Amino acid sequence: MTPFGHPLGPAQPADDAVRLLDESGLSYLADRWYLRVDGRDDPIVVRIAEVAPDRMTVRNADYGYEGNIGDPFVLAVPTDRLTRV
Repeated sequence: MTPFGHPLGPAQPADDAVRLLDESGLSYLADRWYLRVDGRDDPIVVRIAEVAPDRMTVRNADYGYEGNIGDPFVLAVPTDRLTRV
């Protein structure tokens, strides 16, 4: 699991899980993510800006979204509103 509750893979033996974490490194933080926004059918593209034990901030990176590029969204952790692009 990532620090914000997103699974990196299925449940597996500890050695395999450690290997998966090592292979993923911190790359998942630099990736683009889809965020489900209330009142909108399609998710928007965001980038992770900050992760803490109880909350995280993502920023809008979707030029098709009505908001401004860089607008922040603060989410409670863990969250089920994000999926990896």
